[in-house]
Formats: sequence, C-alpha cells, structure tokens
Amino acid sequence: MYKFKRDYTFNNSVNSNGSNPSNWNAGDVPGFTDPVNVPKGFTVVADTPAYAGNLSEFATEAFFR
Repeated sequence: MYKFKRDYTFNNSVNSNGSNPSNWNAGDVPGFTDPVNVPKGFTVVADTPAYAGNLSEFATEAFFR
C-alpha cells in the first residue's frame, strides 16, 4: 500500500518537542521514511527517539537538542 507523503514541517505551535504531533504541519510525528523540514530559527527537542527519511534545514539557524 502506498503512503502519501505529508508536510512534515516543524511549526512549533505548542512547544519545541519533536514528539508532539501538533508541532508538525502534517498533524503527526514523522516516521522513518518521511522527509522533515525545520524552518530557520526553530529548535526541535528530541524528547523521544526521533526518525526521518531525510532532514532539511531551511537555514543553519535551525537547531536540534
């Protein structure tokens, strides 16, 4: 079964936790094969094990901790 790619852009709408589905435009946490985008100036806290098929930072000011 084909899984359509969704918009896994981090929007920081609730907090900086990467495990919160509301912080992602897709409304879900990215999985192993999902492309992830983090906009300039955002910090993503990897508060649980985090996965991504591909990671794009819009600028070097995006941080992960």
